[in-house]
Amino acid sequence: MEFDYLDQTDARIVACAPHALSYPGRVADAPALPGVYLFLDDADEVIYVGSTHHGKLVCEISSRWNTGNDIGARRYRWFRTGGDDAAHQIESDWIGKYQPRNNGSCELPIGISSETRPPRAGLPVC
Repeated sequence: MEFDYLDQTDARIVACAPHALSYPGRVADAPALPGVYLFLDDADEVIYVGSTHHGKLVCEISSRWNTGNDIGARRYRWFRTGGDDAAHQIESDWIGKYQPRNNGSCELPIGISSETRPPRAGLPVC
């Protein structure tokens, strides 16, 4: 399911990316603040929803590099919240709404190895 832009008007969101950013090339553009993020595929379908666990979107997004969560991701969007609790609530709501195919899987699919992915150079290390 494509992202519903009405979701960005949720009162728990204090700021958001103005548009989808390329993944992984622009991960460093995410803020070091709490929030929730989406991975989108070529068709702009939501394929993964995640939230902060340590209060830094940039770290959480970059930590998904080369996991089953980011398979097929071409773009991402970030949404700042007032804290991790609000981020977890939104994450849960959006997983229920979008049913993203990559949530629930953290392993690379059979036949895909980390060696087939480009190096992680340029992604923030937290």
